[in-house]
Amino acid sequence: MRKTLLPLILAALLLAACGPAAAPTPSPAQIEAAMQSVLATAEAGWTATPSPTAEPSATPQPSATPLPPTASFTPVASATNTPLPSPTSWPSATPIPNHLLRTAAPLKLENNSGQGVSLILDGPAYFVVNFKTPLYFIDKVPRGTYTFTAYIGENGPYTGTLHIPNSDQHTLVFHKDKVTIKGP
Repeated sequence: MRKTLLPLILAALLLAACGPAAAPTPSPAQIEAAMQSVLATAEAGWTATPSPTAEPSATPQPSATPLPPTASFTPVASATNTPLPSPTSWPSATPIPNHLLRTAAPLKLENNSGQGVSLILDGPAYFVVNFKTPLYFIDKVPRGTYTFTAYIGENGPYTGTLHIPNSDQHTLVFHKDKVTIKGP
């Protein structure tokens, strides 16, 4: 125990000797003189000097003009589905950060409906795809969980969840009346 304690004490003394010298403490007279100097400088800046002011002006009063009538919204119940905006009016795909592309997988879109398909895929990345061909590929879809909304011809929306856990190809199959998911 003593063998390890003695070198530690010696090392501490050597390090303390090499440290910077302590700053000298000012005397009370030096502190008082510094305070008086600061106060004298501050008082010189505090003296008020009159400045010219503008004459008061007339302030216009608010008018009694009535506001134009505003339209009121009255919700109306409908027995039919309200059509959603056209999928072609939605924004296009957003840029995908490079760190997400390193762990991306291809997504195959199979159109077995014979109609046009509009797909919105929202998750770690955002895609909007409109196609009529039997096959469509999205080369790099970052891994993660996506919600999709699909319109097949005039039918839809068909919604669901697609989970892409690895870089294998996944497939969404669009039929006339449903969407199915095929895993790798």
